[in-house]
Amino acid sequence: MQRLQLDKELKGHTGCVNCLEWNESGSILASGSDDTNVNLWDPASCKPIKTYQSSHHGNIFSVKFLPNTKDHLVATGAADSHVFVHDIERGEKVHGYACEGRVKRLVVTPAHPHNIWSASEDGAIRQFDIRQPQNGITRVLIDIRSMCGPSAEGKCLAINPTQTDYLALGANDQYVRLYDRRWIKPKRCKKPRRHDYDGCATYFTPAHLHHKRKEMRRGGKYLCTTFVAFNKKGNELLANLGGEQLYLFDIFSSEQSIYNPVNETIRVATSTQSLQHNKPTSSTVEEAIPLPPAVEKLKLKANNLFAKQQFSASILVYSAALKLEPKRAVLYGNRAAAYIKRNWDGDVYAALRDCHTALFCNPNHVKAKFRLARCLYELHWLTEAQECLRDLKEKFPDFRNNRALVALERDVKSAIKQDKTKETKRRHIMLGDESDLRNSAFDYTKRYCGHCNTTTDIKEANFFGNDGQYIVAGSDDGSFFVWEHDTTNLVRVMRADDSIVNCLQPHPRTCMLATSGIDPIVRLWSPKQIASDDRAVAETESAAEANQKRMNEDPLEAIEDGLRNGFCCGN
Repeated sequence: MQRLQLDKELKGHTGCVNCLEWNESGSILASGSDDTNVNLWDPASCKPIKTYQSSHHGNIFSVKFLPNTKDHLVATGAADSHVFVHDIERGEKVHGYACEGRVKRLVVTPAHPHNIWSASEDGAIRQFDIRQPQNGITRVLIDIRSMCGPSAEGKCLAINPTQTDYLALGANDQYVRLYDRRWIKPKRCKKPRRHDYDGCATYFTPAHLHHKRKEMRRGGKYLCTTFVAFNKKGNELLANLGGEQLYLFDIFSSEQSIYNPVNETIRVATSTQSLQHNKPTSSTVEEAIPLPPAVEKLKLKANNLFAKQQFSASILVYSAALKLEPKRAVLYGNRAAAYIKRNWDGDVYAALRDCHTALFCNPNHVKAKFRLARCLYELHWLTEAQECLRDLKEKFPDFRNNRALVALERDVKSAIKQDKTKETKRRHIMLGDESDLRNSAFDYTKRYCGHCNTTTDIKEANFFGNDGQYIVAGSDDGSFFVWEHDTTNLVRVMRADDSIVNCLQPHPRTCMLATSGIDPIVRLWSPKQIASDDRAVAETESAAEANQKRMNEDPLEAIEDGLRNGFCCGN
């Protein structure tokens, strides 16, 4: 990964390149652009095998090779609300399907080679069968507007590679929806009904974003899922959340859901209920066993970085230590303190999770208990914060008069009093089934920070490596970011576009990555024997911090910056 560098540039488009797709063998790369052309590239010669002028009248957002067609048939979805199937060899359109909104993503699978699924901004997931005549009947498989109202839009789609009945959908909100096609009821009427999706959907979302509903974030931006991807095993789902961070979900987790569907109160897994029976003892196993020397060295290094207020760097080192010693409360507690101090989007909830794990490892970790209460207060989960403080004073009476504890308790009581005087009309009313699905959503397992995703709604993220051991994502700063899957640590940042990197598609057989964005150029990246830092961003921590500021700046300023940079894209 440290030798990953720009290998080749593929030039031939005259507009933004919005989508990339390798064929099964990796011998051909397809690209779609604002110029409405589909280019097929030979990555070895860096020359287009063929340039096909599509029948689209709008930006092409998705391109797919159809399985079992010897790479002769290519499907495209575009801003003109159409899905076309092209015979590249004959140079003609062989199928065309009309949607009612811009088509943002197509998916196909060898298990069902005749089917194409699309996600479009009219809120519909459609299924097409190419065995039907051209301009044949399209089937609306899922209509999220029937659940969420007329403003719901489909943004991205993925199919599970090992269990192809599972479709993952990202929309213009903070929820990732997983549908089992086998349980979707056949439509008996033209307009889908709410109960058509009973029992077939599972929702995922970061818990701290559940209560936001459709509220505007700082800077006036809405949350939106721009890309979803399964790993090769089909058990993990990666979601690129526009206006926030990158999240990984375990779709087969047996853990309890994070919300109480009865009264819509957050059921925090880190609340005092799971800890109330752990009475403090005179000593713990953890306190009796010192950290291994290598881990102790990492802890001291992270502590020093924390003291210098280099919080991102300290988080990376604590995470590296936790990979070696994953059951040590002191490491989780210290990393939680760094998260709280850094305070990026989602950091407070990440700290809350670390505090819970620290207390599970060591119920006597009083600092973790206090930080847990602080996190609950910051997240405005006031009842849980009050219970946590009450439990802390009961188990650790020596801390009852601690100045910080007394101040936090006063703040919590004041916030609860203010809440009681306010009307609760701000709650967003959803249709019953949708509300239940959201309240039973599952939380994330890992979070990746550093990139910026606010300007476009087609920004991708993907698993990279033969076992998906890395995570890659594009960014509004013209770079792509690489994280370690397990530690979530940022390991590489590369400049890949003059404006914005939107697309990242790993080669199916070898260590190569194709990227594209606002530039009309497709770039190929692979490891070189001799490392060169021509496009590597040396100060990765500074780049990540700048992106966090960018994500919360005034959107008008971001637009002005884009105009100054000379790009105009229909994303």
